[in-house]
Amino acid sequence: MTKTNKAIDDSTVFDMVMEVAHGDLSIFKSGENGVLVSNPWKSGAVRQLVGEELYAQAFRTEIAKDLKTGAVKRSVKETRFD
Repeated sequence: MTKTNKAIDDSTVFDMVMEVAHGDLSIFKSGENGVLVSNPWKSGAVRQLVGEELYAQAFRTEIAKDLKTGAVKRSVKETRFD
């Protein structure tokens, strides 16, 4: 069995966290004591909003390689309609 947790409403979660953190925005970080996962940003949406120059200051592109072969890992996204 695979379990996933998903926020019902991002605004509600944001408001709850801000209230408990007494308005401390530093809580919105990844890592220890933060409430965000390692990469919560939609990079394409951020790029479109802030432009290439600012985007390049905040994001880096990493290409995963297979440990055995050294070849670039390929990923395939599958959409299922059950």
